[in-house]
Amino acid sequence: MPAADRRYTGSFDCYKKILAADGIAGLWVGVVPNIMRNSIINAAELASYDSYKQIASQNLGMGEGLALHSLCAFGAGFNAVIVGSPVDVLKTRLMNKVAGQTSNPIVMIG
Repeated sequence: MPAADRRYTGSFDCYKKILAADGIAGLWVGVVPNIMRNSIINAAELASYDSYKQIASQNLGMGEGLALHSLCAFGAGFNAVIVGSPVDVLKTRLMNKVAGQTSNPIVMIG
């Protein structure tokens, strides 16, 4: 991206402009959507990892080791992406919303 198209020249410029425009609360605009996104992704990942591990060890006869953990981690990561992608899009839209735009998540999805 060309330098002329950038909003900020660096981190401190970003902080300065946000504080000037929105105050200290402006630095925390995306915290709630980010917490919700992380909670959903972590829940999907933790639950599916344990389920995959149980299935692989009981039904496939896999023992403890790198192969078992790699397979389960891959499956859990895949589930986390599938479950988390819609929430990630919503989080990004909320964090990038322009003044005057709606904060209604249902409207922002479409």
